[in-house]
Amino acid sequence: MDERAFSENFSKVAIIGMLLSICVFCEIVIHYRTTIDPWYTQLYYIMIISTGIWFQRKAIWIALFLAAMHLTVTYALLHYFTWNSVISASMFICAAILVGLLSEEKETFQKEIIASKNEIEKKHAALIGFMTEYTLRLKQPVELVLGNLRAIQWDLSEKQGTASQETMDSLMIQIKNTEQILENLHKINQDVTDQRSDIPDAYREFLKR
Repeated sequence: MDERAFSENFSKVAIIGMLLSICVFCEIVIHYRTTIDPWYTQLYYIMIISTGIWFQRKAIWIALFLAAMHLTVTYALLHYFTWNSVISASMFICAAILVGLLSEEKETFQKEIIASKNEIEKKHAALIGFMTEYTLRLKQPVELVLGNLRAIQWDLSEKQGTASQETMDSLMIQIKNTEQILENLHKINQDVTDQRSDIPDAYREFLKR
């Protein structure tokens, strides 16, 4: 666990501890000492929801503790359990189960999305690497072929009458086609280097040439 994650986790635990202290204070001081109607139990839901969002199913243990504490104080005051106290305690537990499970499902879904995204990026990087490799392997032979065709065309044009006009036209078409292939390879290399931010500048310039 890195320092930032540890700090965030510590802050969450500190907040839960503070909320739990407030809940215990409300139950013992407000409910038991003053016998005031337990309106304060609405505060329990803040703690249960917060724990459920941050720590998933651990909120159930908090809810069980709050429910037991609330029922215990109610029984100590009245010597019996009221419907209000039983329903409140049950709602604590139900809320914790609901929030905890939903939060757990959300976290699992997020992990699956991240894993899927990483897999897609990994495959994309492999594809880009493959494209870079095969374009580099094709580029040099195509350049050599184009150079040879231009040399042949120049030699034939210097030696007039050696080749027919039809042959010269056919040769020019092949030169144009080879130039187009080289241009396409150059464009692919340029597109690849624009997408890959991890390519060193010197190698990037080499690919674009």
